Amino acid sequence: SGLAPQMDTCGRCGGTLAAGEQRFSLEDGGTLCEECPGGNRIRPGSVAALKRLFGSTPTGVKRLRLQEKLRAEVSGLLSAAIIYNVGRPPRLLKYVKPDSERTWRPWLARADASNQLAKNAHAAYNDRQSRIQE
Repeated sequence: SGLAPQMDTCGRCGGTLAAGEQRFSLEDGGTLCEECPGGNRIRPGSVAALKRLFGSTPTGVKRLRLQEKLRAEVSGLLSAAIIYNVGRPPRLLKYVKPDSERTWRPWLARADASNQLAKNAHAAYNDRQSRIQE
């Protein structure tokens, strides 16, 4: 609910997610199934950490310990999701975490770059599906 990323089913079509490495789409607000094009790869550990994070209490969040690479990916992804949905970086972000731009900027850059490719691939997928149904 709200702006929390969709992590249990595909953020675009609601389909089932495959185990292992997944893709995340800022545009679709969550992970993507194998059938939906676009998105950017996300580590399985980051997916598991995000699920734990959103299903946890504030005390549980404080206890969550992540390896540096996972922490950077989760932090960058969450920051990018906020920025994507708000339309700009929150003013306090630079004070709370001064070096955070290096973790979220790549997510936004990849989202911008893949957005047109994803739209083209999604249109082709929809076209194939409509031909199958005919």
